[in-house]
Amino acid sequence: MDSGLKIAIRTAGGMRSLGRKLGISHNAIREWDRVPYSWLIAIEKATGVPPHKLRPELYRNYARKSELRNTQETPQQSSRDGVPR
Repeated sequence: MDSGLKIAIRTAGGMRSLGRKLGISHNAIREWDRVPYSWLIAIEKATGVPPHKLRPELYRNYARKSELRNTQETPQQSSRDGVPR
């Protein structure tokens, strides 16, 4: 079981809880090695965990862009006279 599936299960409150939220048995989830692509959106809706956390290998560019956005400095705000605050 990969880390994305573990995150989904933990966030949902357990395998049985995730199964109930998805309308499938917990035994079906137990058979997954990772979150199936066809279930990404349903699991996101049920748990709030974004797809790039569930299957990072499918969203490599998204994760990099997100990291870049978080590390870039924000421009200084300026007052009406143009002098930075």
